[in-house]
Amino acid sequence: MASLADGLCFLVAAAGTGLVVAQRVRAATAPRTESADEKRLARKLALIREQGAASLQVVMDFDRTITSYRGPKGGRGATCHGILEVNRSEEIAAKAGAFNAYFYPIEVDPARSIPEKIPYMEQWYQAINDLMIEAGLKRGDVAAAVRDANVQLRPGVRAVFDFCKAHGVPLLIFSAGVGDVLKEVIKQQYGPLPERCRIVSNWMRFQVGDTPLSPGTAGGMGEQTSSKEPAARLVGWSQPLIHMFNKHEATALKHAASVASLWRPNVILVGDSVGDATMAREVGEPAPEEAVAELSAPAIAGASTVGPTSPPPIDSALRAAAREGAGAIASPPPAAAAAAGGAGASSAASSTPAPSAATGHGVVLRVGLCNDNAEALLPQYLDKFDVVLTRDAPLDWVTSLLRSLRGA
Repeated sequence: MASLADGLCFLVAAAGTGLVVAQRVRAATAPRTESADEKRLARKLALIREQGAASLQVVMDFDRTITSYRGPKGGRGATCHGILEVNRSEEIAAKAGAFNAYFYPIEVDPARSIPEKIPYMEQWYQAINDLMIEAGLKRGDVAAAVRDANVQLRPGVRAVFDFCKAHGVPLLIFSAGVGDVLKEVIKQQYGPLPERCRIVSNWMRFQVGDTPLSPGTAGGMGEQTSSKEPAARLVGWSQPLIHMFNKHEATALKHAASVASLWRPNVILVGDSVGDATMAREVGEPAPEEAVAELSAPAIAGASTVGPTSPPPIDSALRAAAREGAGAIASPPPAAAAAAGGAGASSAASSTPAPSAATGHGVVLRVGLCNDNAEALLPQYLDKFDVVLTRDAPLDWVTSLLRSLRGA
């Protein structure tokens, strides 16, 4: 029979082993900072620090970038669209599920090019937006939904916003979600945005009775002005439609002239998906595949707004989504592929142009947030970003960089 001393020794040893295991678990799940090219990162850091806040612009995604991946109530935090979907009817939920089941495989299909996917993505986003109109969403529902939502600002975001306010650093927020929702999240959890901030997103269009409200500016700070009308009903959306494949400066510059006034030679870009790395580009970098035609437009400021490809009626799309073997939803128009195919003709240049809103930035320091499954996804992120923060990391690395800028 074991003695009391033997038992105490066993308990101490077990406790020590448990402590070591706990430490190992914490180390394995703690956020990390990774970079695939330390020399390139050091070069960009040196230039940004030396040229200071006066030469800097911050470009950020919203869902799970400005907000945390994990919500305050546990589990994954809500996205802009998810915040509005909590109280939807079973009928609307079923329709949304049918659309998602049809279009999501197209989004991730490796056999399709981005230009081939774009018309489908436009139809998908438009169909989901139309479902919100069908659901009878009212303006007052937005603030109420945000108050109850499982969403929170990522630690460090407030410090980034404070820095932009204090030093006049332009802030450009991209979102393929809903601008009214993301602005309400920031309003409730932070306060007024920095003065030199623009949001490029999809904005709701509300109406009281038969009198349309102010339309706002499509693609920019396009919120309507009658925010005190909670009974106003959703009747439409801003144009152009912003989706995951056109969420970049080329779209913003073409459709919102005010964005050009925010341009600075250096950028700190922060996003949580590999596609976010294309939100801004350096001089000499290839434009996003889907933006080539837009970049060749002769005028950026004041360009006319062209709406997205019209989707099929909701009912017919649902029938197509429900059928096995799909293919009934409208095929990509030939113009999309044609525009992409002729892109290379204008890309050749005898010398590197100077940085500008039309040609690109001098330096884009890309910060990627690999929120989940870092072991599998890290190589992809390291290929697209200069530095990668893993596991729903706070933005301490970014705020430390901002504080180190010359003159800050």
